[in-house]
Amino acid sequence: SGLNEFITYYLANSADSPNFGMFPDGWLYVKHRLDRELRDSYFLQVIARDNGSPPRNATANVRVTVMDDNDNDPRFTQESYHFSLVENLPTGTTVGTVFAVDADVGSNADLDFSVIPNNSSFIITTGHQRGVIKTKKPLDRETTARYDLVLKVSDRGTPPRTATSTLHIVVEDMNDNPPYFSHSGQYLGEVEEHQPNGTEVIRVLADDPDNGENGTITYRLVTSTPGMNGEEMFNIHPHSGLITTNAPLDREQKPTYVLSVAAVDGGTPSLERTTLVHIHVTDSNDNAPVFVNSTISIEVEEGLEAGTTIGSVHALDNDEGENGRVSYEIMQGNLYGTFGVDRNTGRIFTAKELDFELNARYRLIVQAQDNNARSQQSSTIYVNINVIDINDNAPKFRSDPVMFGLQENTAVNSTVWTFSATDVDSGRNGAVRYRIMDQLPNGNNFRIDPVTGALETTTTIDREQTSQFTLVVEATDQPVNSSHARTKTTTARILVEDVNDNTPVFVSRTETYVMEDEPVGYHVMYVIAVDDDYGDNGRVTYQIISGNQGGKFLLDPNTGLLAIERRLDRETESQYILNVTATDHGTPSRSASHLITIHVRDVNDNQPRFLQDTYMASVSENQNPGTSVIQITALDADAGTNGVLTYNIPRGVAEDRFTIEEQTGVIRTAFRLDREEKDSYVVTAYA
Repeated sequence: SGLNEFITYYLANSADSPNFGMFPDGWLYVKHRLDRELRDSYFLQVIARDNGSPPRNATANVRVTVMDDNDNDPRFTQESYHFSLVENLPTGTTVGTVFAVDADVGSNADLDFSVIPNNSSFIITTGHQRGVIKTKKPLDRETTARYDLVLKVSDRGTPPRTATSTLHIVVEDMNDNPPYFSHSGQYLGEVEEHQPNGTEVIRVLADDPDNGENGTITYRLVTSTPGMNGEEMFNIHPHSGLITTNAPLDREQKPTYVLSVAAVDGGTPSLERTTLVHIHVTDSNDNAPVFVNSTISIEVEEGLEAGTTIGSVHALDNDEGENGRVSYEIMQGNLYGTFGVDRNTGRIFTAKELDFELNARYRLIVQAQDNNARSQQSSTIYVNINVIDINDNAPKFRSDPVMFGLQENTAVNSTVWTFSATDVDSGRNGAVRYRIMDQLPNGNNFRIDPVTGALETTTTIDREQTSQFTLVVEATDQPVNSSHARTKTTTARILVEDVNDNTPVFVSRTETYVMEDEPVGYHVMYVIAVDDDYGDNGRVTYQIISGNQGGKFLLDPNTGLLAIERRLDRETESQYILNVTATDHGTPSRSASHLITIHVRDVNDNQPRFLQDTYMASVSENQNPGTSVIQITALDADAGTNGVLTYNIPRGVAEDRFTIEEQTGVIRTAFRLDREEKDSYVVTAYA
């Protein structure tokens, strides 16, 4: 009891004691982190000592076992795994085994294997530290030739720890695929005929998904089967599949070849597949179109409408396609573009209405030409076309209308004109007869020869009666069937030419009046004379022969205008009688004379004038008003009312002691006069 009972614990020094410590109360502790994978157990000696004096000791051996902690990751034995196997092996075939280790123990070291990603082609089974990889289905190299996967290993600790590695699986080929041609159907090739040996035709191409020799392809032509021959005309390159000609080909002998081509792989045993190649021998345009005849003749009536078929040509070409398709064309002889030919059928038709008169015979050269784009071949045929005349043309006058002159007084039965009409038809269809259909003015002044068309007078022609005639002349052709006759008319205008057989005749007045104060240049009148003749024969010139005293008047020789040349004065000359002539310009000329009386009318151009400047008179005084004193007289040179005078004394003159009679000029007293008042008066009177 007492201090003797207090015990203190110590670790005895040993190889393992540095890793542990001991509290005095007996608790054992570790001095640093322990690693079970380095050492999984330790052996210690513990000393128990009391506090007596002397102290007493006891010892005990302690074994410390280190329990595992999942502190280590699993580890694959290889960073990557590489396996290979042949395709098509059965499901469950082992591909390979992978190994992994984990330094932990117990469940911390129990391992599970898996493939990432989860793959439908492989499965891995877990054994002790190993995983066996097996197929889940037969593999197809042609689908997938290599698999690159990730292997995963997990321990069963809590929480689990994992590790990964790469997995590479190569699927090795087996000759399980025959070759296949890249073209799903039959091959179609073309080659032009007559090409030299070795001409390339077509290339066939096959593929084989197998590898190596299993996928190496060679080509060959298969021996022909019934209905498929001609392989001797071709070669095929065993490696490239290029088919070439073995001899020149002739399309006209054999236009099509069908070859059977086999593609064979290099596997053991080998696999093969065949395809058909149709080879069309194209045309080289080695044949020209050929007409059956070299010349054909066609007869056709004129008057056919444009577009009417009159015949056809046909040529054959043994070539094919465009080389054998024939086109037709008129090369020569198609005057005025009268005919056309259908390019495709060879039908010859009228491009215009046929006209015998325009051209009666045609010699066409029609060409047949193939449609080769590079070197066309052709041949020609002559087409003779004779156009038959019908009465389709009316006579045609040389002129319409016709205008000519005829001198008046021409003798009866004189030929004055010859009408001419032509008809381009042939034979009687072109023979012409004439007749007068109408004459204006109405009468029978002309006749016409029906055969020659000569026009003759039947009466004497007087231009002054009729200055022109209008005739309607008809020309008619003479077909056998008169109901088919055609006619044409022309209008003739006959101008009667004048002869100077008429004298001018004055139609203007013979008397006129003019005011004396009219200015120089004043138009007095127009002197007019007419002449029934025409042209110069009827053109009149005027002249004053006499009566123009003092040259007071001027007569325009062409217009007949009579005008004042110098000022007139009625008080000097009140009347002029002019002798005027009118002369035509015929040869010889004719003339007539005419008297014109010109009266000059007065104008109030003169002042009244008293006979005396001053009158002297006397009267007794004391006479009664109205006593006559004196009569004064004034004169006026003017005539008429211009010369009638009135008298007056202005108001206021002489103290209005006198009056004057307006008409007589008698001055009278207005009042009684008284001499003593005024003995004289100065009276101013006016007229």
